[in-house]
Amino acid sequence: MTTTRTDLLSLTEDALAALANRGLVKRAAKELAAGTGATLTITDDGGIEATFPDGTRTHLPPGTPLSAATCTCAASAQCRHRIGLVLAYQSTHTQEENSTTWSPADIPDETLTRVLGTRAVDAARHRLTSGFEAVVHRGASTATAPHVELPTCTVTFHVAGDPSYATTDAAEAKRAEAIVLAVWAFRAAPADENHVDGIHVRVGGTPQSPNTLDLTPLDRAAEVIENLLLDGTAHAGPLSLSGLRHAVRDLTDASMLWPAAVAEDLANQVEWYAQRNARYEMRRAAELITEFQSRRRAAHTSSTPASAILGTTEPQTTELRRVRLVGLGCRVEGGTTSRMAELYFAHPQDGAVLVLRTSWESDSEPLRTRRIARFPLYQLAAANLISDAATRSASRVITLGSSNVAKTSVLPVGRSWLDLPERLLIRDFKALVERISARGPRALRPRVVAEDVFVFVIDTIEAIGYDPAQQRLEAVVRDEQGTQALLRAEYSPHAPAALNALATELTTDRSERLLLSANVTIESGQAILHPIALSPSTGDTIRVPDLEPGDGSTALPVPPTSHHEHANPIAGILNQTADTLAEHAHRGLALLTAPAHAATKRLAHNLRRTGLIALAALLDDYAQALATEDRAAQLRTWTDAFIAAEACRSAI
Repeated sequence: MTTTRTDLLSLTEDALAALANRGLVKRAAKELAAGTGATLTITDDGGIEATFPDGTRTHLPPGTPLSAATCTCAASAQCRHRIGLVLAYQSTHTQEENSTTWSPADIPDETLTRVLGTRAVDAARHRLTSGFEAVVHRGASTATAPHVELPTCTVTFHVAGDPSYATTDAAEAKRAEAIVLAVWAFRAAPADENHVDGIHVRVGGTPQSPNTLDLTPLDRAAEVIENLLLDGTAHAGPLSLSGLRHAVRDLTDASMLWPAAVAEDLANQVEWYAQRNARYEMRRAAELITEFQSRRRAAHTSSTPASAILGTTEPQTTELRRVRLVGLGCRVEGGTTSRMAELYFAHPQDGAVLVLRTSWESDSEPLRTRRIARFPLYQLAAANLISDAATRSASRVITLGSSNVAKTSVLPVGRSWLDLPERLLIRDFKALVERISARGPRALRPRVVAEDVFVFVIDTIEAIGYDPAQQRLEAVVRDEQGTQALLRAEYSPHAPAALNALATELTTDRSERLLLSANVTIESGQAILHPIALSPSTGDTIRVPDLEPGDGSTALPVPPTSHHEHANPIAGILNQTADTLAEHAHRGLALLTAPAHAATKRLAHNLRRTGLIALAALLDDYAQALATEDRAAQLRTWTDAFIAAEACRSAI
């Protein structure tokens, strides 16, 4: 009696596409539907033999995964014949409904060792001793397979109890280890949780006392940053910048990846100000100083393992096997002598957004035609990227190699936006605001770029206008439930035609919904969408405003408005507080004069009148410290006040 191959029956179209590619699956399905698919026979040993009209023969031995199948065609890896064998087998067998749920957590270590090898399990155990962060997706939706986001790759399980069918974008040398770690991440997830969006877990490691990890590099870097805060970014010279760059190297050598990234971003801010580069942001520099100090404080005093705050256990980079990423558009920034482009790509399995960064010196060549991996920027930003040469960092930044062997190609994006997982394709604005608001403090979370980039399904567009004073285009947009969000785009001299392109798309009459990739911020409980790219819901084309040709001289097809925000005394006073403290960091705490002290006291008084008593007390302490020569007190109270102000701003 032949044993039914339940593993083959469990393979969905998405699973087969992950094991091979979607083009092979579609071709094999088309051939089967046309009657030119495989003819199956069962061999004497219980294997499956598939014979095709062109004479090709494919054999799958009994008890082996699809990867063990042999084929007489010229393909060295998965081919349409192997996929055709599975589809033909499924067409002649009925998969029994399985009412019981399954989890990769149920895969025993004995099975992992047998299928993946002792070396992979031993390597995973070594990684487990230091611990790692992961996001577990149980696949509660029938359209979603169970998968895990590891720091630098994703692992997806397609067949119950069988790790041989797990797929990952990690390179082949790390594939088996990643699958083992993903199984253990499922085991670490709380048994009573079943969130579609994902469960954040800490896997392995041991709780660390504050003194377990040598924090000397962190403290040395703190001295550099504290001196910068006292002197002010406006007065930072080459010595300060050199100190920051040296701190970045020390922190990186100590594997403190998150504070190293903070210090590097802060060094960039200092350098941009010295160059009079428009990319310098006073508020951003203050946020970076505060984030560094927050991580340092938590590393010294928090019961949370220091490795989770500093990123000491995260691999810096991981090479990826052939990976397909969905283009979400591009944003362009720049200064007087350079331009930088950030291209955003969605991982179609887990919905993580990855960023590809590149920069050039300014010259006469249009930025949109600049090339990355042989492809012009405008094409790469709106395409499916397929690469054998990608490397992914723990912060989700990717790079593309230049090897002649490893290749990168692009395909039309088609309807790929509509196929993105539900955690990335946002149909409910209110639910997204609640999800973002429930996250922990940004200053202590793993440092992930583009964590707030999503694709939004916009049902209606209304109240479009342009404020010439602010050089800002705004529109009220609503989701399918009628929940409102505010679309906001500001003029940039580095993308002069962007607002025209965006306004044209927003005012175009269309019967279908609009898809918008955007970075989202939350203000007073409302989502603010900062657009990156747009596409009709049919998914035919993607328009990237920042890469549109033109000089922006064409009149905008929207009415001019004078935008006046509704009075919100709490939001207003909190923004004033953050701006004042950021200005103090810019000017230098040690250089502030009596008028600044008096203004800080008045600000504390206004906070108290608004009802923000605790924040007012912190401002009082800060004002008192400014009136003394106690530099340590100035540093401490400024940091306390800025942390509190930012926490209040994110809570309203």
